Amino acid sequence: MKKKISKILLLLLFFVGSSVDAHQLKFSTTLIEYEEKSGKINFIFNVFMDDFVLSAKNLLSKEIDYLSPTKADKKRVKKYFDTYFKISINGEKLDIKYEEIEIHSNYNAFSFKFSSDKISIKKGDDLVVENNIMFTEFGYRQTNVNVIRMLPFFSEKHYQATYKSSIHKLKIQ
Repeated sequence: MKKKISKILLLLLFFVGSSVDAHQLKFSTTLIEYEEKSGKINFIFNVFMDDFVLSAKNLLSKEIDYLSPTKADKKRVKKYFDTYFKISINGEKLDIKYEEIEIHSNYNAFSFKFSSDKISIKKGDDLVVENNIMFTEFGYRQTNVNVIRMLPFFSEKHYQATYKSSIHKLKIQ
């Protein structure tokens, strides 16, 4: 009987221990895309659901209903991204506006969509992106890949934001 209980406890410990950190890959992607004609920048943040929920819970006072977010939930999501993601042009911080969330349950992923309007970018401008999403929770294990598309200036550039280096400066050429 004692041996059977030990096996059950061992299995329980294994499952509880492995569910705390369900996957070892701590990764997010951010697409930043400028639309010259409309003067708009679109942002798409792709994150693992379980990692994001943990990170949001650590910052925000209430849980978020991701399936049917209320106006208050959308404000909390915006607060999260305003806290951990910053973008500026020539030193002026852009305000990002919440658009929507897509849930990709087959991939354990959320896609958060934001935008910023009335943006005029020209050659010589300085773009600064700071992406600290989930570094508080996962530190060195977290990597954030940022893809920047700024036609007509360049088709695509990308960089990795890491725990030690989350800021990227780019001169528009």
